[in-house]
Amino acid sequence: MSSIRIQKDVAGLYKSPPPDTVLLSDAGSDLRRISFLLLGPESTAYYGGAWRVTLEVPAEYPQLPPKAFFETKIFHPNVEPSTGEVCVDTLKRDWTPKLNFGQIILTIRCLLIQPNPESSLNEEAGKLLLEDYSAFERTARVMTKVHALTRSDVIEEHGMPGGDNAGDKPVGAPESKSNAEPTLRAKRPADAEESKGVLSEKTVLVHDNESNIPVADSLPAAGCTAGSGDQADANEGQPALKKKKKSSSASKKKMGLRRL
Repeated sequence: MSSIRIQKDVAGLYKSPPPDTVLLSDAGSDLRRISFLLLGPESTAYYGGAWRVTLEVPAEYPQLPPKAFFETKIFHPNVEPSTGEVCVDTLKRDWTPKLNFGQIILTIRCLLIQPNPESSLNEEAGKLLLEDYSAFERTARVMTKVHALTRSDVIEEHGMPGGDNAGDKPVGAPESKSNAEPTLRAKRPADAEESKGVLSEKTVLVHDNESNIPVADSLPAAGCTAGSGDQADANEGQPALKKKKKSSSASKKKMGLRRL
């Protein structure tokens, strides 16, 4: 096992925590087990809950991928109900040694936004997702209320999660301006698609390149990070208002000519 590589990956988590991620105080104390709290993303059936997730790092890391486990029970197609093991291609056939802990966590978070019924470890959840999405959402919400930690309690105890509220210090991160900057960059709309409330892969690239972290082509981006589109929507309306003013002034000139 490359302890230097693991320490580098853990340091990267503190420098630029993934969205909706709370790093625990013991993260990195055991190089074989990296634990964190994952908060349910907004506008999903998992919002309001939080889950303890652990990455089990093999001796051959980074040549072999870690295994991810939900230690807190969750109703999800890609999470095995009894063991909590996560099934995702990034940790299997799509694994590359260039990937790091931050990108793994981002991928797991994306599963909460876009579950993949084609690789279900929970047959009941996968079947509901395909046949009756409303029933799947209802069940996921109920299971979240019953088994998950409460988002508000986690924030009260540990502080704001990574990627949330640009002005707040990420949990566990040292006091420095570099902690807030990636979050600010990640929340600014970069194109028309992002202005609608969805950050595309371009924003993820800006976020990761500042940390010198390579981006994996297999990592999902669209729909996995919520952004603020209010300002962009307002800006989109301004040109239209200007055009209306010009057209109204032009009509006044025409009216004046007619009177003459």
